[in-house]
Amino acid sequence: AFSNGRVQLMRGSEDAEPVIVESELRLRQCKWNTRGTVLALAGTLAPQGMDQREDSVVQFYSPYGKKLRSLKVPGGGINALSWEGGGLRIALAVDAYIYFANIRPDHKWAFFGAWGLRVLGGVGFRQDLGQV
Repeated sequence: AFSNGRVQLMRGSEDAEPVIVESELRLRQCKWNTRGTVLALAGTLAPQGMDQREDSVVQFYSPYGKKLRSLKVPGGGINALSWEGGGLRIALAVDAYIYFANIRPDHKWAFFGAWGLRVLGGVGFRQDLGQV
């Protein structure tokens, strides 16, 4: 990951076709969840238009570089982030606060008669942001 927001995802040091992610963030932190299924990129978005205020944002990506979700965070800037051991919760240090976001996977599912079918490794996820 580079401070200009560009991230290169590789399967190994000899990967001939790495995935390039253009997050458009000024990166401060990036971390994989414990399962290696979601990459969290934390940083600030450059001001757009007349608004001169930078927004603190966490963007979530799949291992294939697909943007899953973006989470705007209040405060002056994200100083640190950490995933919970199960990979379904993230803690963000912002100014003098710690924010927790619950990550809930969106699983695809369907019913076939009396049977329910759930596809693991769904496309995206939902999150809730709480403050301590």
